[in-house]
Amino acid sequence: MHSAFHYLLSDFTKSLGLDLEVPPAEDLESFEFTHEGTRCVVRPAEDAAQVLIEADALRLDSLPVMERSQAVRFLHGLNRAALSTNHLVATLDVDDEIRVSKSLPFANLTASALADEMVSAVEAARSLARSLRMLSQAENAQPEQSPQEPASASTIPCPLQLA
Repeated sequence: MHSAFHYLLSDFTKSLGLDLEVPPAEDLESFEFTHEGTRCVVRPAEDAAQVLIEADALRLDSLPVMERSQAVRFLHGLNRAALSTNHLVATLDVDDEIRVSKSLPFANLTASALADEMVSAVEAARSLARSLRMLSQAENAQPEQSPQEPASASTIPCPLQLA
């Protein structure tokens, strides 16, 4: 598919000492792994000049029905804050999977930097899942709140801001 992606993954697997044979560039579509229950996919972006890292946070339907719209509003607020700081984006796909993703240019991207970005994406996805569950629990603990008054997310830390 993309020789820069093939080279980057080959370098990445060698740098970690993984005994993993990387398929030929024309057959390589993505690199996927699961770490402690969190799935992460690394693949070339459609423009072929960037690599896309996506880590699954949770399925929207795992939250109580009444809290799903609040969760989506929460994601919009996080994205506004995170885009200016670390360029991570939380998305909801057509299968109702909430993911954290980031695009990185292939230019000057090293295997070590890719590894760091994968770890950051996985950590952000886990943190986002925890925050969404906390938001849901906070909603359930305040049943007298009117439907027009959204719960405050100010006490929930932004999971997309990583050091």
